[in-house]
Amino acid sequence: MADKIEEAIRTRKILPSSKLPSEFELCEQFNVSRTAVREAVRMLSARGLVTVEKGRGVFVKNISVDSVTDPMHLYLMMQFSEEHALHLVHARQVIEPPIAADAAVHHTPEDADKLIKNLEELKKTDGGFLILANLDMEFHLNIAKASENPDYPRTDSPAHASDQIFRVRSSRRCKAVCYHLAREDPRENSRAGSRGRVCGDEGSSEYC
Repeated sequence: MADKIEEAIRTRKILPSSKLPSEFELCEQFNVSRTAVREAVRMLSARGLVTVEKGRGVFVKNISVDSVTDPMHLYLMMQFSEEHALHLVHARQVIEPPIAADAAVHHTPEDADKLIKNLEELKKTDGGFLILANLDMEFHLNIAKASENPDYPRTDSPAHASDQIFRVRSSRRCKAVCYHLAREDPRENSRAGSRGRVCGDEGSSEYC
């Protein structure tokens, strides 16, 4: 029953903010007991698909970016093993060069200014580990935003937020990003990003 209702929500047969049929109506529609209906509603609520409003009924939730990325962030933050950290870093090494390549081609002057400001803050800060990690994360999310693809920040954000507990990158490597985004030839920028150079020292394959 829960799976069928979920499918209806996914295929937009039931739209966000819509109210589900009453408990009695669901019993009749699916030929199940009230206990089964309540269990299905509990499962749908746990999946983040519906919300139960006391005295009003059950409503389909408007799925936000946070409702998707927050659980992923929590999952990644709970994985403390060294092996998982290496897997996460490797995944980012595969994902981020194309993002940087797109940012090199599609960024605006305002995007470049934000990255340069991030770099200067990284160079000047004498804060602790978390301050450095947050500045570093902001820098990389600004690269994702500069790509002009709205899905990049959504997918990259959880990995960066959890990755900060494992390592902090140097401002020296991040300086290379600003260097490539300031180049005049967007095609060369794109090639540099796809090879990983946008996120590493010029001539290297390191990643920020």
